Amino acid sequence: MCLLMYASPLSLAARERLRTMRETTDGFEIALRDLEIRGPGEFFGARQSGTALLRFVDIK
Repeated sequence: MCLLMYASPLSLAARERLRTMRETTDGFEIALRDLEIRGPGEFFGARQSGTALLRFVDIK
């Protein structure tokens, strides 16, 4: 059983997360949707959410 408590007003991201929890009990699917909502963050760094700050260089 999972009891989720929240206070209004909810952000759009919070609504999407709650919708996901209602629609599936598959933890992998929940993690994928959460990644889509919050973004990947940095692989080596302190930021755990948001757009990745990767930079690609063409060394030709």
